[in-house]
Amino acid sequence: MWATTTTAVGLIGFQRFQGTLELQVFSVRQPSVVFGPLTSAAALIGLIGIPVAVLLQLLLTRNVHLSLSVLLGLFTATVACVASAAVLSAVFVVSVSARAFEPLILTPVWMLVGIVAPFTALPSWLLPFALAHPLTSAVLVSRQPDFIPALGWAGVSVAVSALYLIVAGFGLRVAIKRARVDGTLAMS
Repeated sequence: MWATTTTAVGLIGFQRFQGTLELQVFSVRQPSVVFGPLTSAAALIGLIGIPVAVLLQLLLTRNVHLSLSVLLGLFTATVACVASAAVLSAVFVVSVSARAFEPLILTPVWMLVGIVAPFTALPSWLLPFALAHPLTSAVLVSRQPDFIPALGWAGVSVAVSALYLIVAGFGLRVAIKRARVDGTLAMS
């Protein structure tokens, strides 16, 4: 899902390429109404891979582990990815070359949030940075053997995601003003 999230915000660059970004920015609607569905829908494409992965695991190993913690982790990861896409959209609106940032965002976040390496394997100085991303606590939700600790991490993930959405609202308005002044809404 994180990979489709970075692709989601790359869609803003594609809107610039198509010549529709200017029209979207100058819409009478709030920026969150214009860009929210665009980035959210693309981030949610990653959900398609979940049933496919579960089915493949069932076919290959005949063993699928689904628990309330795993399902809660999937829900919080979805919320975290949508909130992250909202924050990243501000960067992608203001920068003409933002599509080049996609791979530079993808892998470090995978490493930081505990998808590739366990959260506990991170150096202690990196832990606060990892917890500042809502996907970290969402990953920790799905790795909890008991539901009560998973519920606590889910609360952290939802709270950080809410903070990200607030930051995204302000950031997108600032990015749009800057893009209008700098004239970076079109390709040329």
